[in-house]
Amino acid sequence: RAGHGATTPSRSAQSAPFGLTKGHSISDRLQHVRKLQHLTQQEMADMLEVSKRTYNHYEKGERDLKAPDVAKIVAYWNIDAHWFLLGEMPE
Repeated sequence: RAGHGATTPSRSAQSAPFGLTKGHSISDRLQHVRKLQHLTQQEMADMLEVSKRTYNHYEKGERDLKAPDVAKIVAYWNIDAHWFLLGEMPE
């Protein structure tokens, strides 16, 4: 999005969400999105307004993402929430 310093995924990335499927966990998808955007864990933590330690726990699957954080992620990069949460595209 303009003004946020992030790049928007290409149309092909949006239609086939970053190549990760249901076999991957939400923490895998979170890490994949971060790396695709070339962000550090600290930058993602800052965007979510959490500590780097908390964010690290999200990526390791040691702590569940809170609903407001999921909402920020899917809105910020225009990611399908169903895919982000469940790893599958809605029919």
